Amino acid sequence: MTPDPDGARPNRDQIRDLYGILLDLYPRRFRDRFRDDLLQAFDDRRLESRFTGTVGGVRLLLFLVRDFVTSVPLAHERSHRRRGVDGVMQDILRDLRHSVRMLVKNP
Repeated sequence: MTPDPDGARPNRDQIRDLYGILLDLYPRRFRDRFRDDLLQAFDDRRLESRFTGTVGGVRLLLFLVRDFVTSVPLAHERSHRRRGVDGVMQDILRDLRHSVRMLVKNP
């Protein structure tokens, strides 16, 4: 983690380092499978125009916090859930409900 050459604000690599640390909150199997993809998605996202500049950096941090608050508990729940026919059926039903909501929202 290094400051910008002018010393005015932290380098955006600090945000990536923070993101890498936050990825450790996910279950080990999830991290092992998706860590590289998530880091690549983060790198792609922070190049978007809405995430540039100081305001964009704050927006990116808020986006990350909201994402982690919702996705980390779900990942842990799924990692502890026993798979099998019931677990697979629950996943299918959840996906179907989500699909129907999206179709109703955006016909």
